Order: sequence, then C-alpha cells, then structure tokens
Amino acid sequence: MARSATAGRSLSMAGSRRQRASKDIYLPGRGYGYAWWTRDDGTFDSIGIHGQVIHVDPRCKLVVAINCVWPVASGKDPSADQVQLNNTMAAAVDDEASR
Repeated sequence: MARSATAGRSLSMAGSRRQRASKDIYLPGRGYGYAWWTRDDGTFDSIGIHGQVIHVDPRCKLVVAINCVWPVASGKDPSADQVQLNNTMAAAVDDEASR
C-alpha cells in the first residue's frame, strides 16, 4: 500500500502563499510561503541553485524533481524552459487522465 510522503497538512501548507514575490524579483502570479514558491494555478516549487527544482502539481498528482547543473546559478532562459517542461508534463497527464 502506498503511503503519503508528506505528513498531515504539510502539502497544503507548502502550496499556500504567505506573501507575494517582492518587486525586486517580481514574477506575476507568484508568491512565497513555507520555503516554497507558489503559483496562482495551485502548483508550487522548491527552487535550488543551478537549476535544481522540485515542482508539485497537486491537481495532477504530479511531482517533478530536476537535478541539474546550469553553468550559471540562475537565469531567465533556463527557468522559462523548466516552466515550459512542467506545463507540458501536466498537460500530458491531463490528456492521459481524460482518456
């Protein structure tokens, strides 16, 4: 029998926004809470340096863990690529579930 990797309310707390992203790093539809970056669509991410990320989409029951080493600590182009990858995987899960 599969068991949850999270305890109690941890998952819902991780995805709850505690504050909006600051103007210095403003990202539309984003917030931050409990060490997770939140999105208005209900997904949330744990973001590390050099492209490491854990993306959680509770609606799709999807968790994506990316372990990589970008040549720079961060950047808009690689981050946008990761967001597109996450969106593509969520769409594929949705498509499969609708069959």
